[in-house]
Order: sequence, then structure tokens, then C-alpha cells
Amino acid sequence: MGSESITVNKPLQLISALPRFVVEGDRLEARIVAQNTGSQPGTATVAATLTGGTLEENESERRIALQPGGSGTVAFPILAGKPGNLVLRVSGRLGEETDQAEFIVPVLPHLPLTAVAAAGLL
Repeated sequence: MGSESITVNKPLQLISALPRFVVEGDRLEARIVAQNTGSQPGTATVAATLTGGTLEENESERRIALQPGGSGTVAFPILAGKPGNLVLRVSGRLGEETDQAEFIVPVLPHLPLTAVAAAGLL
């Protein structure tokens, strides 16, 4: 049996910098790393949509200047909703290059802190 190797190099890549999970009611900055692996500098536009929570600013689009081989981070303020999943969909454009991604973050229920104490003799 033979083997083959394929290397993929997209000129624009959107990568998650999100937490593993959040708790309902948490406020966070959903960070997305935009990488320019191409040979031309430019300004990338990253747009976001969210289900399972609220984008806390009316503006759901960010711009960032990227040098060839460089990267930068954009952030979207989010309020986590009820237990379930946050689904963040992002799309980016750098000149003619595009990328899209969907990131799912579990939303856990908020449980109050409970203290248990016992006293007496056994």
C-alpha cells in the first residue's frame, strides 16, 4: 500500500481562541485569531453571528490589518444564554480570500455554591 501527503495552505485562516465551556449568564470576549498565510498585506474583515447568547455590541464586524505571515485577534463581547450551546459562526475576507468557521461552546447551568456542615458526636 502506498501513502500520499497533502498540505493545505489557505491564505486566510480563522482560528478559535474560545474557552472550553461557559456558565449561563457569563460575559466573555469571543476571540478569533485571523492568520494571513498569503504573500500580500491587507485588511481582513471578520463578521460574527451567534445563537445561544447575545452579541453585546450592535457591531458584529471587525477589521484588522494583517501583514504576510502575520496574525491578529478580533474580539466580540458575548453574554451567554441558557444552558445548551453557544454557536458562533464567523466569516472572514482578506482581499479575494475568504474563510468561514463554526465554533460550539457548551453553556453549563449556573449552580449556587452549597456548603454542608455537620456537628455532633458519633
